[in-house]
Amino acid sequence: MTIKNPFSIAIHLTISLVMVLCLSVSTFAQKNKAMDKGQDISILSDSATLTKGDYLIHLEKVFETVNKVPVTVGSFKKLNPITAHLTQDEAALALLKNRLTQNERMLNLQNLQMDQTLLKELQTNNKDCLSDLDEYEKELRELKTEILNLRKDTVLIKLFTLPSMRIMFKDQFAELQKKRVVMDSLLKTTTSSINNLQARTSANLINIKELMYLTDNQLDAVSIKAFGKERRYLWESASGKTRGVGFRKFINGEQEISGYYFVYTRSSRFLLFLTCATFFFWVFFNFRSMKQRDRLEAVDDFSLLSPQPYLITFIMLFTLAPIFDLMAPALYIESVQILLAVLLTAFFRKKLSSKLFYPWCIFVLLLLAPVFLRLLGMPPRYQRWLLLFLSLSSTVYGVIILKKLDEQAKKYRMILVTGFIYTIFAVIATLCNIFGRFTLTQIFYSTGVNSLLNAISLTILAKVLVEAFLLQMKSSRIRKGYPEYFDWHPVIAGLKRLTDVGATIIWFVIFTTNLNIFNGLYESLMEILNEKRTIGNFSFTFGGIVLFLGIIWIANFLQKYIAYFFGDTERRWNRRQ
Repeated sequence: MTIKNPFSIAIHLTISLVMVLCLSVSTFAQKNKAMDKGQDISILSDSATLTKGDYLIHLEKVFETVNKVPVTVGSFKKLNPITAHLTQDEAALALLKNRLTQNERMLNLQNLQMDQTLLKELQTNNKDCLSDLDEYEKELRELKTEILNLRKDTVLIKLFTLPSMRIMFKDQFAELQKKRVVMDSLLKTTTSSINNLQARTSANLINIKELMYLTDNQLDAVSIKAFGKERRYLWESASGKTRGVGFRKFINGEQEISGYYFVYTRSSRFLLFLTCATFFFWVFFNFRSMKQRDRLEAVDDFSLLSPQPYLITFIMLFTLAPIFDLMAPALYIESVQILLAVLLTAFFRKKLSSKLFYPWCIFVLLLLAPVFLRLLGMPPRYQRWLLLFLSLSSTVYGVIILKKLDEQAKKYRMILVTGFIYTIFAVIATLCNIFGRFTLTQIFYSTGVNSLLNAISLTILAKVLVEAFLLQMKSSRIRKGYPEYFDWHPVIAGLKRLTDVGATIIWFVIFTTNLNIFNGLYESLMEILNEKRTIGNFSFTFGGIVLFLGIIWIANFLQKYIAYFFGDTERRWNRRQ
């Protein structure tokens, strides 16, 4: 046995290993190639099971989702109004903050209460805006989620990944690309806008809470300070010079805050205008109906109503205005009082004798003088002396008028009682002024003259409503051909009691509002009425009892008088008796 050369053996072994390695690599490559080929065949096989229509159906879902974006964003119609409202709210809050943070020596209770009302309206409006914005954000978030869920659709994945599909649906892809650009822009812009508005609204709500806290503190401070010595005693000498606020500056500030107040509380005045307009056309229609039938002589005994009830309608408007705006700005209330006094003067000019008309004119001067003093921005020292003169004059005036009232005038108990209140409040205002209680001086003097003005106007209004109801009864009977005369005194007596009660309630509300005690009385009354009480197993509230009795009374009133409103005959009244 011959042994080969070791070197040649090594070569043979190396060649054998290389051949085995090459064979292994070739086998592995063939397996991988077969696997890739099988995967491609699987994909093509899956693609072959779907038709072009199937792909178009899935593409249609994409287009529907993308098209929802402009539709959804277009439904956010409140974004522009919210933006405008927030800009207005921010300006109003800036003005309120400036007013409430000024260290003014004289704070007006009525304007502080108006600021409180305005802040509540601003808070309600901003909460509504934030609620709308949150709803829009929710809809937008749901839409974004729906767009993201499209990525989970395996058919859409094939459509967007296989080159052959992109070629087959190139027109649809081109259109989709255009819509995607618009969609991205809308989503980005709208999301940014909503987020920005939400931030502004939240900032407004924070500022409103701070200002409400500041207003409450100032109201408490002024209420406490009003009973203390705000000014020096009237006989003490002044220290230093005093200056007025300035007419132009004062009016501009009052006009700005009044403008914001009227913007946010316009609904109450709309109801007032609607009420007065209804009254005007009601009276006008009945007079025209009687004129067309040549029967105007049937209302010759009317002393307040006329075929053209313009003046009496405006008197109604300004008489009821304070009850529709209990927390209105002082400038607005004073303007209403001035216009009401002027209208009543024009109304009384032909209806009162000179014995009563000239004293009425003196009362109007006593009513208007403090308003002009405040509007002119006179220094407080001069205001005090002039108010002292006016309150002393009012005291003397009240005593003289009460003594001169004849028996006919004394029948109007509201005016008589208010005359005593007017005189007493004038005395109290004089004493408060002398001893440095300037806020109480203004409150008692203005409340006294305003209560008398309101009592007179409400007494006229109550009588006007009775005449208007009588006019309705007469015109209805004439239109139906009934006899003109009927015994209407029992009906009018019942209506007079109702209007007197209504006028008294309205007068009391305005009176307590002027004294700045209405809110406290109202809250105490509501607490008593709404408190739940239990007797055995039975629970009740006084408010529920009052509501029940009120419903019964209204039903009885309507059953008793509604027929007369439409011109029913006298027999029905006698039958009910």
